[in-house]
Amino acid sequence: MRKVLFTAIVFMGLLANLCANNVNQGTTNIIQTELEPNQELLDDSVLNPLNRECLNHNLAWNYLWYGEDGIGRASLFLLDAGEYDLESVSISDYSNAWIGLTEATASITVAATDADGTTTAGIAEATMTTNGSVGEVTWDNTTFSLAQAGYVKVVILSQTLVDGNGDGVAEQYAPFLLSDDGSDPQGCGTDANGVYSAGTYNWDIEFCASPANPLPAVFFSEYAEGSGNNKYLEIYNNTGADYDISALSLSSCSNGCDNTGEFDYPDNVTFAEGSVIAAGDVFVVAHPSADAAILAEADYTDFVYMSNGDDAFALTLAGATATEYTILDIIGEMGDDPGSGWDVAGVEDATKDHVLARNADVVEGNGGDWATSAGTSADDSEWTVLENEDWSGLGGHPNCEANDLAIYMHDSYGDGWNGNVLTIGDE
Repeated sequence: MRKVLFTAIVFMGLLANLCANNVNQGTTNIIQTELEPNQELLDDSVLNPLNRECLNHNLAWNYLWYGEDGIGRASLFLLDAGEYDLESVSISDYSNAWIGLTEATASITVAATDADGTTTAGIAEATMTTNGSVGEVTWDNTTFSLAQAGYVKVVILSQTLVDGNGDGVAEQYAPFLLSDDGSDPQGCGTDANGVYSAGTYNWDIEFCASPANPLPAVFFSEYAEGSGNNKYLEIYNNTGADYDISALSLSSCSNGCDNTGEFDYPDNVTFAEGSVIAAGDVFVVAHPSADAAILAEADYTDFVYMSNGDDAFALTLAGATATEYTILDIIGEMGDDPGSGWDVAGVEDATKDHVLARNADVVEGNGGDWATSAGTSADDSEWTVLENEDWSGLGGHPNCEANDLAIYMHDSYGDGWNGNVLTIGDE
């Protein structure tokens, strides 16, 4: 599961059509540059921590709405199969900014649905009280399971009546939710008594759940396929604690996989119990005949069948079989032979005669999604492609979360900031 820092610039105004069901990425939108009368700029930031699915549709201009009697605003979130711990539901409540309301309530319903958004199984219900700006409800010891990938529906029903139109009668419901400006009319709408109707708005609801048995944040941090036997795989421990790598294995395919989606050599490399990687450290699997500079950093040299560029290698939970396995991270695809190698970051055949260094902002493995991990350019890839036999990074891995790196900007002329000097360091 991939996690992203979502930062939304939020405005109030008229409703705009949108709905999207791509819950792993935000929606790219054309941003309005001028405020309408009676609008003001509001800020809303959402952080998705490691090993946690906090999902919303939040990357655009957002618009105010008032609730309706008995009609809940619903968003659908697509999750992988598995067991989850339900954590929280959060919403934006702009009733204070809009009408000065400092407290409002809403009922929250979380349920599993079919592809049409019709409730198939209830998960949890709660009542949320907001402070006029934001609201959140949390759960402890509440789990749910999805036998296969499917939708979880979150329904918000406003329960607080307000005088929204200024006629002195409290007959509108407090304005909790927002709609995102976009284009895809799927994944959200209205809901009454478990019956879902797809709509044209994307309600700004955040839904958070953690995998009940999350995979450890251990992943490939560097890969080399160089001249002769100058080959290695560097594995990084980003769990925040010491980790015994005997719980994992390397599984592989040679020259593509004989059968798509099946390992030719599951559990090809296993590790002795007690092979511990310290927190923030790396474990290097190297060819026994590699260059001395590589062997000086190597922790495991009992494996000679390293990649020739077109051999997929995965970090798997120990006990993998050809067809039953759990992938933490993978380099290459489990399909046909790609030829010389796979493209990475727009570099042709980058898995051959190159070094691949994982970018410092990557905090977990790709879970088997090599295409997304490899990307199509330097901007969207998780990897930096280095020249052949550039081993300067071997033996350690930079991590943006773990390193206390400060950036200091100072004026070289002493007369105010002129943008002339940027110093990076730990001043």
